[in-house]
Amino acid sequence: MALDDCIKGRTNCVSNIKHLLKEYEFAHIFDNPHSVDVKKFTLEFKLKVIDCFKNEWLHSLESPVLKLYKKCKHVFGYENYLDVLPRSLRFTFVD
Repeated sequence: MALDDCIKGRTNCVSNIKHLLKEYEFAHIFDNPHSVDVKKFTLEFKLKVIDCFKNEWLHSLESPVLKLYKKCKHVFGYENYLDVLPRSLRFTFVD
């Protein structure tokens, strides 16, 4: 039923998945789901999403507002200093 709604152009969870697959260049998987190695696809899709996110993050650093931040932060990743802060202060420093 959800697939039929998607084919009719309605927005639902299936159409959202189809959109994500298309956005990350995996549209062929929606059309041929039975020809997919699930473990391989899951790994490739995850890596593609992470890679795109990192690229978008790097591109966002071109903003003049983030000039100082760009000098301090060169690589996307978790900041270890957050482990030192008490949980109650983490949101204060991150926001």
